[in-house]
Amino acid sequence: MLMGDVEAAKVEPSRKNGWNLPPSRKQVVAWTVLIILGVLHFTSLVPALRTSWQPVAHIVPAVVLTFHLIVHLTAMSIDPSDDNVLQNKCPKLKIDRSKHEHVIENSHCNICQVDVAVTSKHCRACNKCVQNFDHHCEYMNTCIGGKNYRWFIATVVSAVVAIAWESGLAVMEFVTYFTDQASRRILQPYIDLGPMQHYKEADFKIFLQSVPHEVWLTMLAVYFVLGFLAIALFGQLLGYHIYFIYHNMSTYDYILAQRRKSQEVVASNKKCCHKKKNKVHPAPDSSPTNYGNSTSLSPPDIQTPTDPENNNNSSKLAPSLDQYTLHVINKCVTTNRLLPPLQGDKTAGLQTVVDIEM
Repeated sequence: MLMGDVEAAKVEPSRKNGWNLPPSRKQVVAWTVLIILGVLHFTSLVPALRTSWQPVAHIVPAVVLTFHLIVHLTAMSIDPSDDNVLQNKCPKLKIDRSKHEHVIENSHCNICQVDVAVTSKHCRACNKCVQNFDHHCEYMNTCIGGKNYRWFIATVVSAVVAIAWESGLAVMEFVTYFTDQASRRILQPYIDLGPMQHYKEADFKIFLQSVPHEVWLTMLAVYFVLGFLAIALFGQLLGYHIYFIYHNMSTYDYILAQRRKSQEVVASNKKCCHKKKNKVHPAPDSSPTNYGNSTSLSPPDIQTPTDPENNNNSSKLAPSLDQYTLHVINKCVTTNRLLPPLQGDKTAGLQTVVDIEM
């Protein structure tokens, strides 16, 4: 193999934004749910309202959804890479661990081959350094950093508003199906009935096609369940980011803070266990430095290597955390997948929140 072929073999592709193929599974699910709920709203829910209410029911969600599409697509389209990465456009090389302990050393990324900002982190999924890195969002299939963070927040807020409106309308129509059968003042299919017609003769539609009442009610129930789950997901996500903004921190900073806190808990528990064990089972030797088996009862050697992505080498993390610590971390952070381990850390966090190369 020629030298040029060897160098080419070391080059790894990187992602520019959320439009790069292949799409993530969560991105496909998000767009599918968004489209289905939107189409059902305009072709099934709104036509069931009385005619005088329908213009408002069309206009308000249409404006919110249009705004959501604009900010969503903008957040996806922005390349959040570090400015030096964009300017130099060097090929991304596979890191040689025999030469480099960390991906970023002294503010120089050994994969992107450029000097980067202190707040930049190298995303494993996108294979590039992201300026003011916050997290890798699988629902947008791109990293969220300083350049697209505000667009990301606008996307989450507009999604919560749109889904809350649509789900609320679904609940209202489900309830009024039973309460409006006699008065016939809210649902247009009831209003269209003659004085002598039974409510069972009302014409309810899905996708503008007449369906049995049971099918229409089932659609409303499924719509509400999907909407409730989406609101719970996006609402919780929005709550976390409001907390982060208030405390002037990123998702990545929060993950590190929780890991440090969990490390302290584990270290404290281990020391406590050693003290109790030494007290219950004293060694025959009365020497104050010898308590039983000195090899097995010696205090744990907890090292504090630096965070691989912190160019100032000021963040300290424990090299390994046990299953209890992993449980604490996962309770503190909302996500669906585990993070690749940080330097010396064989545990995982959540990949939808943070996904960095070490």
